[in-house]
Amino acid sequence: MLHDKVRRPLRAFSCGRPALCRRRTVWIWPSVCRCGTRPALDRLLSEIYDPASTNYHRYLTPEQFAERFGPTEQDYQSLIKFAKTNGLTVTATHTNRALLDVSGSVATIEKVFHATMFVYQHPTEKRTFYAPDREPSIDFDIPILDVTGLDNFELPRPADNKRAPP
Repeated sequence: MLHDKVRRPLRAFSCGRPALCRRRTVWIWPSVCRCGTRPALDRLLSEIYDPASTNYHRYLTPEQFAERFGPTEQDYQSLIKFAKTNGLTVTATHTNRALLDVSGSVATIEKVFHATMFVYQHPTEKRTFYAPDREPSIDFDIPILDVTGLDNFELPRPADNKRAPP
């Protein structure tokens, strides 16, 4: 994760720094391909871009994709229950079941994702950033593709990042 970029943390989170101790929003990405559907998804993706295929440029709607390849409704509800049971607040759900928005205190996030949050000096910019000390892990039986929102190493930038001439 960040271990190649940062040698050591500057400090652990401290409630003396309110901007770092407020609730954090985290996004949990369930595995997009439920068990056994990966070959069918790979085949469909190949066909969508093959001019000789009857599926050429026949894209699925988000609902169709969720039904065929996404987490089941039961798995998604299990993830929601897991989040709530572990002290996280579900802030948004998504009809395609590919993402679950949750928030929680830093202490709760550290407990749920088995990581300690630290503040680091950015290696190329004159600012600090927060990040976990290790890759997050989660005690949940259903595969999780990713957990995002645990760091601010890369700040959001506008899509139009053309700079005006000096």
